[in-house]
Amino acid sequence: MLLGVDLGASSTDFVLMKRRKILRKKSIPPISLKQLPRAIKETGFGSGELELIAVTGGKSASANSEYLGVHARKVGEVRAIGAGGLFLSGKRKALVASLGTGTCIVSAGGKSFRHCAGTGVSGGTLLGLSKRLLGIKGWQEINKLAGKGNLKRVDLLVKDIVGQGIGKFPGNATASNFAIQGRVSRADMALGIINLVAEVNAVTIALAASACREKRVVLTGKLLAVPLARKRLLAGLKMLGVRAVVPKNYGIATAVGACIVASE
Repeated sequence: MLLGVDLGASSTDFVLMKRRKILRKKSIPPISLKQLPRAIKETGFGSGELELIAVTGGKSASANSEYLGVHARKVGEVRAIGAGGLFLSGKRKALVASLGTGTCIVSAGGKSFRHCAGTGVSGGTLLGLSKRLLGIKGWQEINKLAGKGNLKRVDLLVKDIVGQGIGKFPGNATASNFAIQGRVSRADMALGIINLVAEVNAVTIALAASACREKRVVLTGKLLAVPLARKRLLAGLKMLGVRAVVPKNYGIATAVGACIVASE
């Protein structure tokens, strides 16, 4: 059995795999490499017949070669992101976007994994702005509040400026996030934050797909667990002519990728 560990900035993901099948998974608050052995024990992943621990993300480059008597292998995050996205989606070649604390976009295919682009406006931005501007910090709470919001009171649309659509963008596309200066409710603000994060990622992913000449796009990462963020992201990509898939187990894709790489 293989244990994949993704030491992320917002969470640490564990996935137990055997013969490329996911047996168990768990996500906990972020930990350091020093805390890894204890975390493996406390989560119950240290029991059983572990053959290898694949460590990626965070400061995995400084990981030890052994934990709890089990050999450990370091897996580069770019490779883990690409391999995880391809495995979970069943694609042989694709652009894989990992939307976590930040967003990392990887062109993956065969044994080639190349970092194409990324943005710092992602899940960490959503949580940070929501906490500082609205005093809320849980993704479920943010999504619930945003569901009562109205973007027309927050964002300036293309048609508000030119009266119609322009280029690829229809009249109801966003011309400027948070540009309207009138009074807004907390719900409007929450929805505006989600929309800002989703649209920045949609444009970044679309540009990366065009630059890398990739027609297939796979989305992974925990930002997708926020229903409204996922909805707005997919809508933005569709508007830009990009078809994207969200595979099952998208939230632990990088940990899965670490296992896949380590098993090769």
